[in-house]
Amino acid sequence: MRTLLLFLAALSVAAAAQDAPRRHGCGTSRQLERIEASPIGVSARTAAGGTLAGRVLTTAHFAIHYTLGRNLHRPAWDTSDASLKARHDSLYLVHQAASPAARRDSLMNANLDALGAPHPAFVTAAAAYLENAWSYYGDTLGMRMPDSNQTDFFRRWISGKFNVEIADIDNLQNYDGTYGLTFLPEGPYSATMLLDNDFLYNASVNLANGAVSGTPLVNAATSINYNTEWDKGLAVTIAHEFYHAVQFEYATSATAGGRFHSWYELGAVGMEERLAPAVNDYRGYLKDVLSVKQVSLLTTGGSNANYGNGIFHIFLYHALGKAFDVPIWEALRVNGNNLPAALVTGVGSQARWDSLYAAYAAAVSIAGRPGAGASSLAFSPDMAVWPKPVFDSAVSTATSLSLSPLTYRLVAPVSSGATQASYTGIAGSWRVSQSGTAFSSQYLAHSPVPLVPNGAIALAVANASASQTATLSLARAASPAGISAFPNPARDSGSIHFYSSASGSSASLYIVSESGRRVALLAPEPGGSFWTWSFRDGQNRKLPPGVYHYGLSGETPRTLVVLP
Repeated sequence: MRTLLLFLAALSVAAAAQDAPRRHGCGTSRQLERIEASPIGVSARTAAGGTLAGRVLTTAHFAIHYTLGRNLHRPAWDTSDASLKARHDSLYLVHQAASPAARRDSLMNANLDALGAPHPAFVTAAAAYLENAWSYYGDTLGMRMPDSNQTDFFRRWISGKFNVEIADIDNLQNYDGTYGLTFLPEGPYSATMLLDNDFLYNASVNLANGAVSGTPLVNAATSINYNTEWDKGLAVTIAHEFYHAVQFEYATSATAGGRFHSWYELGAVGMEERLAPAVNDYRGYLKDVLSVKQVSLLTTGGSNANYGNGIFHIFLYHALGKAFDVPIWEALRVNGNNLPAALVTGVGSQARWDSLYAAYAAAVSIAGRPGAGASSLAFSPDMAVWPKPVFDSAVSTATSLSLSPLTYRLVAPVSSGATQASYTGIAGSWRVSQSGTAFSSQYLAHSPVPLVPNGAIALAVANASASQTATLSLARAASPAGISAFPNPARDSGSIHFYSSASGSSASLYIVSESGRRVALLAPEPGGSFWTWSFRDGQNRKLPPGVYHYGLSGETPRTLVVLP
């Protein structure tokens, strides 16, 4: 028996008349549970999707199957399809006495073909979005494209085409709230796709008048009703689902050894923003990753957090370019679908991976703030309207925070003094600052590090390990009089930080050698009261280890020791 795995589109499910909790509607975990209890084979798939001889729209790469019978396969009608609806209804009257019902509907669709009736706008729009996805994933990115071989899912599969069925998924698969899914290829059979025909759940048809009713799919974050704006629903669903078909050309052992990993859904959500950027469907999931203190990138299954983590895919696109996902999937193809190893291979090195994940955490810290979308830190123009992420904060006593693998934490500065942070198992952290609506970030290579309140948003600490838990320790530091260096003594690699107890201090900080020669003059960072020195002089020449002095004009100099 064949194993069946479903992947659904990252679409929001909510009642139109009420602010219902957002449902992920994922068929994957439910289908895996079914398989574990009772494996589903070829006959079950055929019975589910191939009972009617419907109509077929063929394009360069796709065969799109659908039926217009008065049953739960019937799409919601659009006003532009009024003439087709009338033609369909007249044929229905001719064949209404036929028995059984499936025969009646098959005759109806056959007559529509004989009459040369146009295909519904819903179907022709789906065809255009499918071809666009094929062009982008195949021609633009150069990815491995799905085979177009025999499928066992349809009565009328078309050889040499990728076969797609448009029907009511809730009723065919008994998956309430699932609006798109892709079936795994196996043996001689190709992957196939099932798309919902009305973006309703609990859908039903009044057989007397053909009226379709149900609860529409509504994205609570964008207020888009996909039942009425079905073109947007199709655009985002097809971008998501066809990427699953592409993914399966690299790695289909999704259940072997627990290898159904986060990159399937996370990556498909990321691709939605490339092919359907105006829809912004991903925003409906952001509360599940930004409104909690830590979410792992390894989240799997149909959880909302897995879809919300699609913003990391968007970040990597921004940081590495449009084809960054190709080497990751190539690595998955050859390494047994080992995601952590593929991520490191795909970006080039462990150090590069550590740096990218830490930079992602720093960028996320500005979400929900005015000006965020225009910041150089931003990786999405929508970041100003995202939910603000949850921040930790230091208290008067030391606090120890655990970071699970592939998670991050954001630490807000206290109102006075400084937060001192130390950590184990983390390569480094970022300090993010704000001045008005301008943002800046700074990599902090040393541990422990200070985070002062003036102009600071957060200390972003990311655990880039896929297997080890890290620990972040926070403490309130006493407010020093004047200006202090941290750490002191310092090593002559990386950088050293200075901060002042005077709020918003905008003076330049001088550094002199032990002989009394001024070697550097540092401007404060945005927001003031914080300076950084990389052990270089005014001509950007590296200075040797030794004893230095630092201070602000009018203050007594303090001593800094730089060790080799």
